[in-house]
Amino acid sequence: KLTGVPDAEMAKDDADLLDYEKTVLRGLFASGSPVLLSQLKYKFYTYLKDAKDDLYKDAMARRWFNMRPDRARALWVGVGIAVMGLGTAAAVILGNLLGAGLVAAPLVPAGLLLAVLAHWMPKRTAKGREVLRRALGFRQYVATAEKDRQRFNEATNLFSEYLPYAIVFHCVDKWARAFQGLDVAETTRT
Repeated sequence: KLTGVPDAEMAKDDADLLDYEKTVLRGLFASGSPVLLSQLKYKFYTYLKDAKDDLYKDAMARRWFNMRPDRARALWVGVGIAVMGLGTAAAVILGNLLGAGLVAAPLVPAGLLLAVLAHWMPKRTAKGREVLRRALGFRQYVATAEKDRQRFNEATNLFSEYLPYAIVFHCVDKWARAFQGLDVAETTRT
């Protein structure tokens, strides 16, 4: 069960949110508050589609990619399909005319490979690669948390601040284990 704030308060509170964050928040509480997760089942996906579009717009505005990732993937799938079609047509034509259909046959698996690899085709800019490098470094920090290092973090109350990132990085158990047994009062005295 999710509870939110009334619409008037939400407008004030979401001023610092990015567009895609506002879209998700608006989608969660579109029918009011509180919300059962079961109520979101057939409605929330439309907001997620809009949030994804807003996220891509934000990534392009920040110049993290040369081309919108969804469009780059679609382009490469299209190129792969075109290469497969061209290879098939060339193999049939060459086979019928010259008996050399095998010459063009390698184009079919090459096109299939292009379509399969389209997911990894979006090209990051130097700025985008740096953001990814930093995000992966932070993920490693969260995933390899140690108790001694966490004493400092708990003293500065980073556990709850970094917990959402631990959830996104799928390492909540490791993050929680690193803080297990730490006492805030004890760490602030040392």
